[in-house]
Amino acid sequence: MRGKLRGEEVLAEFRRQIDRVTRLLKRTPTHLDTHHFVQDEPEVLWAFTTVAKERGMPVRNQSRAQRDSLRHSGLRTPDQFVRDFYGAEAVTPRSLLALLGRIAEGTSELMCHPAEVDDALLTSSYARERPAELATLTSPDVMAAAKERFELITFAQL
Repeated sequence: MRGKLRGEEVLAEFRRQIDRVTRLLKRTPTHLDTHHFVQDEPEVLWAFTTVAKERGMPVRNQSRAQRDSLRHSGLRTPDQFVRDFYGAEAVTPRSLLALLGRIAEGTSELMCHPAEVDDALLTSSYARERPAELATLTSPDVMAAAKERFELITFAQL
């Protein structure tokens, strides 16, 4: 990130974005997260935590230490954030089944980016893998394993 982030500016921007999404959806977002792990920046994490507490929103965590800090602040967050389903080698049914077999007890969020790619999405550096993720996540073997081993919940159920 370039320059010095100012926490108050980040907080104001978070508030504006959440307010806008709330108006567009006509409901509060299900949870708060960030893109490309920017909440690892201290000023962003402070603003992220502040606005989540103000709004009573559950949050994504990106590490055990961050999870513990967020929970210490009184926020609801999954026990684990699983980021290993990413990249051409990882987005196969075989790899995902192995990954699902390693997930510990508790609540887990699996980072994924499934999509049918259109011209707009082709500009993304992670466009080619998205259809493979979609096919993997909807493959019969993966769906059967997930149904057998996991209960799908929303952030509201944390």
